[in-house]
Parts: sequence; C-alpha cells; structure tokens
Amino acid sequence: RVLQPGSSATSLVEVCRLPTEKPEKGVRSRVKAITRIVSGFFVVGLSSGRIEAWRLAEHAEVTDEGAFSKLWAVETGARLTCLTLCPAAGFLEQAAPLVTKAV
Repeated sequence: RVLQPGSSATSLVEVCRLPTEKPEKGVRSRVKAITRIVSGFFVVGLSSGRIEAWRLAEHAEVTDEGAFSKLWAVETGARLTCLTLCPAAGFLEQAAPLVTKAV
C-alpha cells in the first residue's frame, strides 16, 4: 500500500496498492523490509521469504493506474526479518535495464 499524510497531523490515507498475486491458501505475507536503490526503483522483502523488485514508471504519480510494475521476484526459502542491498557495479543494468535510462 502507498500511504500519504491525511487531513490531520496523525493520520495516513491509502492512495494506492501495488498489484498482488493471489496468495496460496492460508499463506499471508507481510512486508518486513523495503529499500530504495535509486529514484523509482525499490525492493521489498516479505515475511514469506519472497523478495520483489518494483519500478515506478518515469513521470508517473503513485496514484496513476499501472504506475508500478514488478521487475522480478525471488523465493529465498527463508523467513525474512530484514533486508539490505549492496548492489555491485552494473547491478541495475542487469536487474532492470529500463530503470537506468531514467536515472
């Protein structure tokens, strides 16, 4: 979910949700970590062990229909509690060629 400040100083309002795949019956994953590499590109770690890379379309607002696209997903087989990225040289070019054009 993407949230923004609400009308009061202590409230948040949901402005959109990322597209999701239908989870397996009885399996519910929570976001345990999120990290941004460059503007418009972020990686999410879920409690199920799944890691997903997402991109926000260039010049898109988070509230635009179809603004977010999933670049890839990996099942780690481990229950995640945190996530950090230390991308090597050329990481973005290999992981998401479209992202580097916008940077």
